[in-house]
Amino acid sequence: MYTVSPERLFAMDFARRDGRYLILFSKSANVDFLLPLEHRGHTIMLWTLTTRSVSRDIEPRTATMEERLEAARRCQEAGYTVRFKFKPIVPLKGWREETTEMLEALFATVQPDNLSMEVVFFGSVAEMDANLGLDNLDPRFVDAAQAAERDADPWDQAAHGPRPFTFEVKREIYEHFLTESHRRSPSTPITLCAETQRMWDALGATIGQQPRHYVCNCGPHCTPGLRKLTAVDGPDEERVIRRQAGAL
Repeated sequence: MYTVSPERLFAMDFARRDGRYLILFSKSANVDFLLPLEHRGHTIMLWTLTTRSVSRDIEPRTATMEERLEAARRCQEAGYTVRFKFKPIVPLKGWREETTEMLEALFATVQPDNLSMEVVFFGSVAEMDANLGLDNLDPRFVDAAQAAERDADPWDQAAHGPRPFTFEVKREIYEHFLTESHRRSPSTPITLCAETQRMWDALGATIGQQPRHYVCNCGPHCTPGLRKLTAVDGPDEERVIRRQAGAL
């Protein structure tokens, strides 16, 4: 029996829907079946992207960092909008150098529509150890997580966000991503994903956006080419947001 993949069906359906967009979210490099489609720019390709070591050692049976970037290049050449979510950010030993390497490879391969980032989280240090092995992680960050888990009972979610990494650890990681991304492509939006108001307060000026108007790469209002949302309430919300995207 001949079957058509749901991804193809959805892409072909959205191609006929003016002002509507489909997001395909993946860790795969299997994109050949999408390249010939007449998608009319209505399908957005979004990958979670991790460093070379994380994609190889922490995410088995998924495409490697290099394979995901190559898949994105081919999709962009076929007219698709491409985006990346740095998720999960796992601060292995040498994470700074590998992050820089990843961003250099990304911008040398494609021009992403936008980017976002989220540090890995677990319910406890013990759970993180069981899944990642503490010896593989940045020892300073492990020490901070262990100290916070001992001293904070209950865990202060508003102050730190999800366990087990502390606010200051995550802030250091995000600042490196922001610095390296802005250095290579200052005009590409890069934002936080699932973070606290405290983190937005700390990094909003560097990001250049705020929680009420940031460009979320998987959000329902974030159409291709969008650089900033205008936060409004009421029946005119969609119209204002589309104007910011240049659609009106």
